[in-house]
Amino acid sequence: MSNLDNCKVTYFPIAGRAEPLRLALTISGIPFEDIRLKGNWPEVKGSTPWGQVPVLELSDGTRMAQAKSLVRFVGRQTSPQLYPDDPYLAQRVDELVDAVEDMAATVREAGKGLEGDAKLAARKEAAESGTIYAWLAKINGFIRTYGSGGYSIGSQLTTADLALFCSTCSLVSGVFDGIPLDCVNKFTNIQQVRKQVATLPAVMKWYDDKGDSIAESEKAYRDARNITAPWAQSRGSRSMQSLMNMTQDHGSVQMSYFLAPQSCKCGRPGPGLRLTPTAPYCGRPSWETTSSGQTDKRN
Repeated sequence: MSNLDNCKVTYFPIAGRAEPLRLALTISGIPFEDIRLKGNWPEVKGSTPWGQVPVLELSDGTRMAQAKSLVRFVGRQTSPQLYPDDPYLAQRVDELVDAVEDMAATVREAGKGLEGDAKLAARKEAAESGTIYAWLAKINGFIRTYGSGGYSIGSQLTTADLALFCSTCSLVSGVFDGIPLDCVNKFTNIQQVRKQVATLPAVMKWYDDKGDSIAESEKAYRDARNITAPWAQSRGSRSMQSLMNMTQDHGSVQMSYFLAPQSCKCGRPGPGLRLTPTAPYCGRPSWETTSSGQTDKRN
């Protein structure tokens, strides 16, 4: 029996920063007690490790905190693992999770210091063509490069998918006045990830079991299962194994974007952009991608 079995997750009565953790446990079939604070936060705050929630309490009484670390902790122990062992893949997962958190900070900043219609207009502009839009576009491109089949990294579910699902559902949940509820719709790679997570049987049951008691702000999480979009063909998407192979075959690889696969002179697939050589680590050539041109410049 794992110490995760019958663990406790303490947070407020919303999805918020605890939802990726709750979903990681739910998808993995790990039973847990979902403790939602209602008016007693001042009493509880002093007993938490950092004066914050969520807090995860294991079955042996061990208490842990900090939302992203908790999801990684759980993801390393699930079967199949939601957080990869391979350091290269783990970095990509962390990279996207951190980007998603940066986007969430941008959402909170939009319209800050403004009131009334001015605040609503600023948020709308940020989501449709400004700072929030820019983050969504970058994340959409990242998935196009590194994801496949509705997953943001490789071709299987990771904690990055859960982070992206929760953050974008929060964005369009109606919590942020002025943010258009359809602002994510044009980003087909993000939408495909949202649909993939939302239609997992365990996730559907998680929200369906709430019935009429589901919070208004959580309905966007439930309703993401109804997303319909003509998914763009993800040229240059990479499976977990192909990303690992690239690392092994090219030593130190700094990738900025994929357009289409090409072949390295060692016979392995390589990035489909102009490649410039960097210092090799293993005796084979290693390459740094650039964002211009399609000419292969290998020695």
